[in-house]
Amino acid sequence: MNSYTFGGVYSKDLLSISADWIANDAGTGSLNNWSIVTTAAYKCFDDFEGFAQWEIGDYDGSLNLLTVGGNYDLAHGLVWTNTFGYALQSLGSNFVTDNTGWRAGSDSGQFVLRSSVTLSF
Repeated sequence: MNSYTFGGVYSKDLLSISADWIANDAGTGSLNNWSIVTTAAYKCFDDFEGFAQWEIGDYDGSLNLLTVGGNYDLAHGLVWTNTFGYALQSLGSNFVTDNTGWRAGSDSGQFVLRSSVTLSF
């Protein structure tokens, strides 16, 4: 199986916009399994950045998620992230993993709230 990822980022002052295209051929020689992740982030305050993300794709099932959230810098290398995600349609099982909180096959309207603290050193 071959996987491919192409992406880009545009940053201007306090605004950052990114887009990534991810695909794999799952051994078929075709790139029918794909997803696109787009994110727009704005540094609202010195220690807070808000963002919105849209994920869409097809991998033997659908992906269409909208997420909004924020990153709060607690200290150097310590970030607290909170997100609210909403499924715009039912999710295909290939996009669901144990650590995402999403459930496969449920109808649109499913939502996930997440909060995490990340320590980088």
